[in-house]
Amino acid sequence: ANITTAAGDVAECFSTGSNTVQVVNYTKANGEAVVSSSVAVIQVQNAYDATAFTTSSSTYVASGHDDSITVGSGTRVLITATFGIGYNNAVYTGWIKCVETGGPTDIGAEYGYRSSDEGQGNESFTLQFMDTSPGTGSKTYELYLHSYGSNDFQILKVQLVLQELE
Repeated sequence: ANITTAAGDVAECFSTGSNTVQVVNYTKANGEAVVSSSVAVIQVQNAYDATAFTTSSSTYVASGHDDSITVGSGTRVLITATFGIGYNNAVYTGWIKCVETGGPTDIGAEYGYRSSDEGQGNESFTLQFMDTSPGTGSKTYELYLHSYGSNDFQILKVQLVLQELE
């Protein structure tokens, strides 16, 4: 969504490549929501998966963390994934993206994550994507992962929330 900026607003950005930046968080100084409150949530599909997934692949691999939602005409889908990475003082570094399976169609940019040097599996991250034109019918969204560098990348558990928006 387009954001009208104002003095004092804060944007957190992540470089996804040469001359490419993705805004990952935006906070308005006046406390208002970035997305207008006139957006109506039609339905919410919430899945929780406690299955760990580890990959050392340097190319994207389906994680098995997925969920489906049936959408109507003219709606959008907001995908929110909250997940934990790393454990046992290991450092886990990798990339994650969301894909509409059956395509698969990428639903936005990829995001890189790294657990801290003292990671105990309690580090939590949240990732959001908006599928602005999903079409109609049943849609399944899945998280894909790949390892960055020589380290494995592991996600411990995922809460995946799909929201159909007007």
